[in-house]
Amino acid sequence: MKSRTRDKPSHKHAYEVVGYVIAGRAELEIAGQTVPLEPGDAWVVPAGAEHTCRILETFTAVEATARRPGARAAHNPDKISTDREV
Repeated sequence: MKSRTRDKPSHKHAYEVVGYVIAGRAELEIAGQTVPLEPGDAWVVPAGAEHTCRILETFTAVEATARRPGARAAHNPDKISTDREV
């Protein structure tokens, strides 16, 4: 994922999200805490957790999700994206 400075509205997913920062800086807001993210950092957002992310500079990361069996996909599962915004 790549993005320039911006805030993403607070949201939640029915699935867990894990990620790893390759380059750039961001802040993850979750459970009343602000977690700084820099190259080499990893994060986990549990299923159902309300969260948001603030990109502080051009940000490159990998992100993986794990849907529960029977859960509805939030995106097209046939499309693989290697470059998306947080």
